[in-house]
Amino acid sequence: MTFTIAAEQQTSPSQHSHHEHTWTVESAHTTSEGRVLYMVCPAPCGARRVDLRVVQGAPAAALSKETQPARAWK
Repeated sequence: MTFTIAAEQQTSPSQHSHHEHTWTVESAHTTSEGRVLYMVCPAPCGARRVDLRVVQGAPAAALSKETQPARAWK
């Protein structure tokens, strides 16, 4: 099994955020469809999404919509 998580970063603007996300791979695994990447925008944002990279070296395509972390009740 090969891990390249530290090198797999992607930045893209989001329509629903107040900043440009710096997507970082939190975890990843290989499937028959390609490499699935579980992305997170580091604190304080904490947004998450799931990407799929079909071909090694190609840009990943978002499989999910961006989700925001739940807010704590006050």
